[in-house]
Amino acid sequence: MINENTLKLRVGQSWRALLDALSRDHNKKFDRSDLACFAGILASLAAGLVASWQRWGNPLVDSGRELNVPLKLLHGERLYSEVGYIYGPFSPYLNASLYRIFHPSMWILWGHGIVSTAIILGMTYWIARQITGRFPATLACVAITWVCALKSQGNYMMAYAFGGLD
Repeated sequence: MINENTLKLRVGQSWRALLDALSRDHNKKFDRSDLACFAGILASLAAGLVASWQRWGNPLVDSGRELNVPLKLLHGERLYSEVGYIYGPFSPYLNASLYRIFHPSMWILWGHGIVSTAIILGMTYWIARQITGRFPATLACVAITWVCALKSQGNYMMAYAFGGLD
């Protein structure tokens, strides 16, 4: 008969062995398994986008400046001298060029946020994969997806400041 302490010890050892097996990675090179892991991360992001579609915040309160600054740049005003902005110039000029190619729309900013999220997850996976195995890197990216990218208080699709995101 197994007592309670022995059972807890065996269960703890089993979990530790499972996590060690999942974390151990003999091959640090990227291969098809990494592509499968990243596809799983993107599938998790897609599920989150479907679950939260267009409930990413109030555009006027959360991103009014992010909608307006590229529009001003599109109409010829200059950043920093005529248009006040505290972040770097990449994001407003990128959004202004996207406005020029397509048209000024909230969809442009949402698309920018979704693409930025995928790029952030890809970079995070690559960095985590340099340090650890596939499972912990995938777990880290899924956690970033749900805790940072899709949280209701502020997310990457309706960024308060795309300049801080890019």
